[in-house]
Amino acid sequence: MSELQTSKPVAGADPKAKYPFWQKAKMTVIHLLHQGVSPEELSLSLALGCTVGVFPLWGLTTILCLIVAIVLRLNLVAIQLGNWLMAPFHIGLILPFMRLGELIAVSNPIPLSVEKFTALARESPFSAVTMFGDGLVHALEGWVYSMPLATSVIFFALLPLARQWHKRVWMHRHKGQAGETSAGTQPGV
Repeated sequence: MSELQTSKPVAGADPKAKYPFWQKAKMTVIHLLHQGVSPEELSLSLALGCTVGVFPLWGLTTILCLIVAIVLRLNLVAIQLGNWLMAPFHIGLILPFMRLGELIAVSNPIPLSVEKFTALARESPFSAVTMFGDGLVHALEGWVYSMPLATSVIFFALLPLARQWHKRVWMHRHKGQAGETSAGTQPGV
């Protein structure tokens, strides 16, 4: 077995050196998250990534996050990180968004059992497609109405953490220069 194929770490070696790729990837993401971004921009990027990440039409969240980041000039890595963090909740939130949209539109709840939908599809395929389309419209409506509040709550919840992280990164970068800083170079707190 060659030296590159050994599965055991070398005695006395740094345990982090066992996975150099993951360490480099982690440091790259951390660097990209902080690069030229204020705590407010970082919090807004993450908050919008979280709310756009649960957009009810499956498969569009990455593209929508990209568009939002470009239009608002936000941190692309942070907004996509927020999007990816919401992936486990994405499908599960479609039904609550649909029910909220039905309440807002004052319409009858769409029956969502497999049996009823299958029976309707056999009787009238057009009616089944129409019902499915109505459900998606209601889900979009619920998402649109809940997005501003959700984004605000997430933004203000993350802001103190982003400020603390920004200050810690700034202090780490400027070790030993404590007495030499000029106004405007300290982190926005």
